[in-house]
Order: sequence, then C-alpha cells, then structure tokens
Amino acid sequence: MIGCKTGKVVGYDVMAKSCRVCKSAELRGREKKEHDCRKNWEGSSKSMEPSMAVKILKSIENKGHKVKTLVMDDDTSTIHKVRLEVNADMQKCSDKNHTFKNFANNLYALQKEKYKRILSVKTISHIKKCFAYAVSSNREEPISLKENLLAIPNHLYGKHSSCQVKWCRYLQNKETYTPKHLPYGKYLTDTNLFEDLQQLFTSYANQSERLSLLESTQHNENFNHVVSRKNPKNNFYSGSESTSVRVAAAVCEKNIGAPYVLQFKKRRVELKKKSASAISSSETREGITYESGVLSQSSSIPDERMETIPSPPEQLHQVPLPPGEYSRVYFDLETTGLVCATISCHTGDSLKDNRTYL
Repeated sequence: MIGCKTGKVVGYDVMAKSCRVCKSAELRGREKKEHDCRKNWEGSSKSMEPSMAVKILKSIENKGHKVKTLVMDDDTSTIHKVRLEVNADMQKCSDKNHTFKNFANNLYALQKEKYKRILSVKTISHIKKCFAYAVSSNREEPISLKENLLAIPNHLYGKHSSCQVKWCRYLQNKETYTPKHLPYGKYLTDTNLFEDLQQLFTSYANQSERLSLLESTQHNENFNHVVSRKNPKNNFYSGSESTSVRVAAAVCEKNIGAPYVLQFKKRRVELKKKSASAISSSETREGITYESGVLSQSSSIPDERMETIPSPPEQLHQVPLPPGEYSRVYFDLETTGLVCATISCHTGDSLKDNRTYL
C-alpha cells in the first residue's frame, strides 16, 4: 500500500500458501524440524488481495493513522471486505489506467462480435483517445464530464450540436476541419454501430461522479516492477523465507532509493571483515590443522609449528568492594608513554592496598 502524496510504501505484507520444509516432512512422514516457516495462508489465491488489504489497514490504524480513500482497480471485491471489517465509510477511487483499458476492451469486444471491418484498430484508438481526453479534462466536474461523454458518439458521426469548443476541432475551424483520425478521413456512418457506441458511452456517462475522481496507481505498478526484478515469477521462492526478504528489499528500494544497496553492501563488508579477523585469530592459535600433505612422510614441518597457542585468558570483570571497607580511591594517570595507574585504597587512616597497574 503506497501513499498518494509521498509515493512511499506505507504498509506491505507477504502471503504464502506453501512451505518447502513442511511439505517435505509431510511427504516423508517425518516430524518437521525447527525452521523459519512463512506459510500463512490457506484460502484461494484470488482472495489474498482483499485479506491483505484488511490486514495492512488494521496495522496502519494500530499505529494511530487513518486511511480515508483507497485508489484501486475495479477487478476485485477488496473495497467490500474493507468496508465490512475495517471502515464502513471507506471511499474508493478507481484507477484511470485500468478504466481506460476496460473501455478499450469493450470496444474490441464490439469489434470481435459485430464490426470486424467497420471498427478498425485506428478507429478504436481514436475513440479511446476521445474518451480519455473527456475524463482527464473534466476532473471533479461530473456534470460537464457527462455532457462530453454523451456528445462523443454524435461527434464521431459528424453531429456537433452538443460538442464544446474547447475540444471539438470542427467548432474551432469549420471550414478546414476533416476527421483525419478516422478511416479515410471520413465520419462513421453505420447506424447499428452508432447505437452500440451510444449505449456504451451512456453507461460510462452514468458513472460520471466516479469517473471525475479518477486517480493513478502508477506508483504501485512501479513497485510491482521492482518486486518482479528481485522476485521473478519464473523462479519459485515462496517455499522459504526468500520471497519475504526479496519483497522487503523492494520496499527499501522504493522508500530509500538505490543508496540502500550501498548501505547494505557496506554493512556486509564490515561483517565479512569481522568474521575474517576472528577466523584468522583462531587459525593462528590452532596452528596447522589442514594443509596439503601435512602428515605425509616427505613433510618437513618442525614440531614447534604443530603446537597450539593457548587461548587468551578470560576477560577480567570489575567487582565492586563491599561498602565500608574503603573511604577514598586515588587515580594517578600518566598521559605520556605507557599509561600507568596508581590506585590507593584507604580505610580510615590506615593504608589497606596500594597497587600500580600498567
């Protein structure tokens, strides 16, 4: 879930229907070993999106924030489930790209069913362009949008009485205008097609309230592209924690940007150096434990090289003295050369302890 203003991921979740370790143990009839199991879903794949939306919204509300409007396509029943389980007053805005795509699909359906020759690809492209311009230029103006949508079929057939000057080129220049975006530069003439187009545009005009408030889910599409690069669909990673890690990496790239990779690599290099240093110290203390031909008769390794260096003593811990056994403690620190500390402990007037540490 991405914020409209920030373009950042405000909540995400990963649902998995299988676990490789659990499935292997079940097939072999063995007790599954302890592992990081990411299986958290038993329902169908289609119902993941509504359930995930509910889970994310509840998580956001638990943090003290409220979500008023969801921008989404019209392909799922997510908004219905959200209104039932999260907020009954949740508003929904449709995605304009999906809306334009669904409109074009309706035109291609008409082409396939009735008008294979009349409704060409060029004609569909022009009608889709008219529809998209009407929606985009009448944002938050549902009445004007409805009038423009109802005027488009007449405009395509050379009837401009209901057109508006701001978008109709014929009204802008009646003497030289030709419908160059239609086949052969001529208006459409088929009456049956006119009735079907009028019916289609009327159905969308009746939804002018919703169409005048369209938003974009382009940020989501961009995030899905980032996820697809890190978690490609042609490979199966959902059987382990790999998918969750890959999605988390995509979230970091979306919210932080490319520098997150440099930060991750820098931390990885630091850990690698630390690990290499610890291994080097251990191998130095242990002496030669593995080397080509180390125990062969031709080997001339001195015995002293085979000795093990004792481990370092345990780290000393400071233990406080019992109360009442001292009254003053003096520190004399030499700041040049080797550091020398003189500690004197007194109880009353008698000197109890006087030690010098290097």
